[in-house]
Amino acid sequence: MYGGEIQRPGPSYTIDTLLELQTQHEADFIFLMGSEVFRTLPLWKSPEQILSRARVAVVTRPGEKPPDLRAILHAFPSSPAPLGARVLEMDALPYSATAIRRNLAELSDSARTQESCPVAGLQRGVWLYIKENRLYTVR
Repeated sequence: MYGGEIQRPGPSYTIDTLLELQTQHEADFIFLMGSEVFRTLPLWKSPEQILSRARVAVVTRPGEKPPDLRAILHAFPSSPAPLGARVLEMDALPYSATAIRRNLAELSDSARTQESCPVAGLQRGVWLYIKENRLYTVR
């Protein structure tokens, strides 16, 4: 099992995880992300390297317009040729990790003490783990 994310000190960036995984496994990597996150890819650390080391699969939320892949990929004119990106048409959950993290960070102290999860999209076991380990807090 991969534990690099937890063991790595400081911020954890996708490119660092991808590079580490590629030293451990000889495989074609597919990076699956929601369309709202894909639109921010030009702002990430080393997005050109991510695109040259993994195929990107973008999932849209229900009722959401697919992103313009070419427009975003053209933001990297000097990067090596991307391995590929495509939009997946599928029934995705209406929850985004970004929204879940934001909602967790904004919880009141009284909500943090609840046994049942006060954030839509999380299973009870995940909520209890987050609570026990004090993850996603603003403090």
